[in-house]
Amino acid sequence: MDIHQINKYWSDSKEKLCTYNTSQLYNPRLLKSTIDFLIKCRMPESCAPGLSFDHYEQLAIPAPNEVFNIYIDELKDYLMIGSNGSADPICIDLNNNNEIVYLNHDNYFERIYMTLFGTSCDRTFYRFTFNYAHLQMQGISSIKSVRATSLHFCTKINQ
Repeated sequence: MDIHQINKYWSDSKEKLCTYNTSQLYNPRLLKSTIDFLIKCRMPESCAPGLSFDHYEQLAIPAPNEVFNIYIDELKDYLMIGSNGSADPICIDLNNNNEIVYLNHDNYFERIYMTLFGTSCDRTFYRFTFNYAHLQMQGISSIKSVRATSLHFCTKINQ
């Protein structure tokens, strides 16, 4: 599957998708490949295993500080694009090649690395959307099945 096939699958399945425009992605620390991916390959607003993605309508993608109405200096270096089933923010790490991480809110927003096949946003979420769409096309929709397959492209590795 390529990006066009994934987008067609999401459209045909009537999934609500996150779409971003260039004004939302104006941040000098976002890589061109990250911006291109977020514009071209849309992600579902919610999907197994408990992931949700946000597009924030007309706002620029916020840091977790803005979303949670808190101020922790280290969080200014992340852009929050969604959350996992435990309400941990899924973010783009602006200090580390736009790696995709989640921040464990139960442990003082500890950074948990999510990318297994490369370090850029486009590779991580391309694999995510490809695998999720492919599973759905095969009729595998239970959270247990999706979680087992998810291990091929996401992992919890502390850095």
